[in-house]
Formats: sequence, C-alpha cells, structure tokens
Amino acid sequence: MSGDQKFSEVDNHLKEAQSSGIANTWLTISSMVSVKNQSAAIINKEISEEDKMRLPLKIFDGKKASISDLTHASSSYLWLRRIKEIFLMFGTNAEDDPLIIHDTIYARNEMMETTEIFLENTRPKRRTEDQAAIMDSETNRPMHYSNSIWWYSWNEAFIYRQINNILRMENFELLMSYRYFISDLCQMIKQNYDEQYERRPSIVFRAEWIDQCQFDNLKKASTEKGHLISMNGFISTTTDRSISTLYANKQCSRPNVVSVVYEITIDPSRSCTEFACIEDISYHPEEKEVLFSIGAVFSIDSICDPVEPNHFYTVQLTACEYNESVIDDMKLKLRKYTQAELYILLTKYLIELEQYRTVRKSLINLLDNSNVLVKDDSSLAAAYNCMGEIYSRQKLFGDAMLYYKQALKYQVRLDSSNNNALAECYNNIGSVLLEQKYFYEALENLETALRIQNREPIDKKHLIDIYTNLGRVYASIENYEEAEKCFDKTEQFIKQAKKEIAYDALEKRLIEAHTIFHTILFKEQRDKKIKPYDYLRKYYLYADGYNNASKIYENILPLTHSKLIKIM
Repeated sequence: MSGDQKFSEVDNHLKEAQSSGIANTWLTISSMVSVKNQSAAIINKEISEEDKMRLPLKIFDGKKASISDLTHASSSYLWLRRIKEIFLMFGTNAEDDPLIIHDTIYARNEMMETTEIFLENTRPKRRTEDQAAIMDSETNRPMHYSNSIWWYSWNEAFIYRQINNILRMENFELLMSYRYFISDLCQMIKQNYDEQYERRPSIVFRAEWIDQCQFDNLKKASTEKGHLISMNGFISTTTDRSISTLYANKQCSRPNVVSVVYEITIDPSRSCTEFACIEDISYHPEEKEVLFSIGAVFSIDSICDPVEPNHFYTVQLTACEYNESVIDDMKLKLRKYTQAELYILLTKYLIELEQYRTVRKSLINLLDNSNVLVKDDSSLAAAYNCMGEIYSRQKLFGDAMLYYKQALKYQVRLDSSNNNALAECYNNIGSVLLEQKYFYEALENLETALRIQNREPIDKKHLIDIYTNLGRVYASIENYEEAEKCFDKTEQFIKQAKKEIAYDALEKRLIEAHTIFHTILFKEQRDKKIKPYDYLRKYYLYADGYNNASKIYENILPLTHSKLIKIM
C-alpha cells in the first residue's frame, strides 16, 4: 500500500471526528508515524517505565535579578520558555494568515520527511474501521482523535514517546518538526486551565527517580530560599497520592538513583504555568492526571526523609512562575508581533542555538513562496538577513553577501523603512566584507550603518555591534587609535545598559560576550605589535578577559556551541 493510500485510509477513519484547531492537521500523521532517519534513531527509542519517571532537572536561583547572574540552567530554561511562548502565539487569531497556512502545510510535510509510515504497529488493535473513530473496543472509552491532549496521554501511540525524548534532549531541530502539534497541545492546556478555574486541584503528586548527584543538588537548594526547579517538557502529575506512592515504591534497575515523590502545592493566589485536569480527556482516566505545560517551574520548599514502609523521599514544591515581570513582559511583547515577526524571532533564536540546517531549510521554503510574505513586509528583508547570518557563521561569505544584499534591496524599498532594520543591513554587509578582508569597503558600509543607527532617537539596537565591527576594521588596518575609541565606546554602552534580567537578556548577554572577546583580542594584537614588553607583562590580563567571555558563553549557550569552543 502506498503512503498516500495509507493516509487516505486513516482520513476515512477520522471523518466523524471534529476539528480542534491545528491538532486536526496532524490526525492523519499521528496514527501512523514512526521515525526512520538518523534523528529518528534517537527519538524512536522505546521509553520504559523507568524513563517515564526520569526528567532532567534544572535548579537555579529564582531571586537573581541581574543578567550577570544567569546560569546555564536558568538560560537553558529561558531559551525553551521563549520558544514555547512563541508556539502559543502561532496561529492565534490568525488562522487565515498566508504564512500560518503555508507553514502548517510545510511543518506537516517536514514531519513526514522525518518519519516513515508505520500504520500497523500504532493503530489500536482488534477494531473495525467503524469503531476506530468513536470507541476503543478494548476499553470502551471514547477515542478523541481530534484532541492533542488525548493523543499525548495515549502512551501506546508514538507521539508521547517521541515528544518526551525530544524535550529530554533539547533537540530543537526535531522540536521544530513537531512545532504545530506542540503548539496546539500548549494552547489546549491553556484553554482547559482557563475553563477549569473553579475546579483546579490544590495539590498534585509525581513519582520520579533522579540521579544521586541531582538529588544532592536538590537537597542543597532546599536549604536556600528562592531556588526553583524546572523539568524539561510536559509534566504529568496525579491528584491521587496512592498512584504516585505505588510508582515510587517500585524497584529501579538503574544504579545511583533516588526515588522521590514531588508533592506540589497549587496556591490560587500565586501565578504559575498553565496546567489542565485531563481525566475526562485522557486515554487513561484512571491515572487522574493533571498535565503541566512546557516551562513549568516550582519553588523548592523542603525535603522529607522516607517514612516506613515507603522508601522514597518526599520533595515538597509549590507551583509558581519564574520572574513574573520578565514572563509578563515577554508575553506582552509577543502579543504585539505579527505572525511573520514571530516566525523571524523564532528563526533568530534557533540561529543563536546553531540550528542552521533546520532554519535554512525552512527559510528557503519560505522565500521560494512569494505569496506568503508580501514585498512590502519588513519581515521579508529580515528573512534574507537570517539566511545571510547562517552562511556568514558557516564562513560561506559569498553566499552570505548575496542574501545580505537582497535584504538591503527589500529594506530600502519600504516607504517607512526603520533605522534599526536599515542599519542592521549595512552592518551585516560590513561584517562580511571585514571577514573577506575588504577593509575599506567594510569601513564604508559600517560608517553608513552608524550614521543611520544614530538617527534612531531611543532604541539603538545595533550600536554596540556596529562599533565592535568598526573597531575590528580599524585594528585590521593598524589604526589602533581609532580602534581603541570604538572599543571604548562599546565598553561605555555596556556599562550604561540596564543589568536586570529582561525578555531579551540572553541576546544582550551574548552581545556583551562578543564585545569582550573582540576588545581583548584587539588589545592583545595591538600590544604584541607595538608594545611587546607590555604584551608579555599583561598576558594574564588577556587570559582573564577571554575567560570572562568564555564564562558568559558557558552560561548562555550549549556547551558544544562553536563560540565556546573557539575561546576554549
């Protein structure tokens, strides 16, 4: 049977199922797909019962308010949380948006490309076609085919296994393949959260096995007020203590793990990430499940020793929100974005995380469909800029220049071209010319970028980056006096910048690290050239500077990131 025939077969089963937003797009896929390619070998691995009870923990101090206090755990949380908030906004009040329609179809096809048809192993067994759309003949329960929460709760289906593996590993490439299912799941949890205001539980439980080293960190954090815990992905809990007790008392075959039960208090007076009571929807209503959305955090209250006959620790948590002002500001700003602007913002995040293959493939598909982004949309120029950024980071400067020039072409055509966007175009072109060692052509473009950027009265987004590139050009042509002036400017701007954590804290911190690195590199090269004695005497200062930049990168980026490896 061909792939199209199999999809058609499932479509026939689902004709009676009502649509529920984007989730319905995936119905034909969700009953038959399993992974086939290199990435699939990772996410198609069977999740054992033990794996279900192990989620990676991130523990960080929720009281820290300065961007200099960001840790690897808190930064990793913020990357995923920001992507989740964008997912929530995708398609919101914009179902007819050409970009959403196009990208939904593209995401569906992308998911199919990373999977192979596997109908027989995932279809509920011993059912007739008439029964499949309505009832499970084995359990006599409704089959909510059009509900993404039901699909997720049905752990016999592939979707539960794959999404949990993807989120466990923070595999953003595969996360993008499932983005519209995840988006719809987040939206449905939020919808249920709002509708269930009167019957939200006050306490829920979750059994888990955690590594001994993580448990030691958890115990230490419990003695320090203000520490938060986050677990990657969607978090399954239950209102029935006996269910979590049963799981926690089971023997684990893994060495060096500790059995715990999270006792999570839900205080209605405190903000927290959305959750839904899904007993009426779930494939397993007997579990009395409460499902928390991605990005849930909990304050660590206390840890109680095992009480006979149980052999698990009780970790008392309270559902809360990470830095409410930051999250509220993030949500407020995202609401003001168009669908195209959200798409570009997500693209920029993924570029920072070096997900080049995923982003390039998506952007090429977008730019090849001229009807999706109209020519007077500034997001079209931004899309070309993103393509140029990918090629520039991969040292393919000829390709980068082609896309950067296309971005400039579309940006200057806009009647109300904003200074930040235009300055970014010239700065990007200047940075590529710098890498190609066309220093005077680079200087010309960067001076144009600076002139345009200074027209912006308040929010000069690219000023630090422009001065950094100017300093690098002047250093390259050995005009050290002008180079020093530029790098002094960047240091001045960084000192004047607000230090409190904000929605764009990660980008600001990366700009700071980038500037520190190139400032130290300039000073080292200058002193080595004209002050050799100073160079030998100040060698430890250069090392300290590189170490400072490296620490920022360590705290913000994945440890395999090329920027971090370059400094190390």
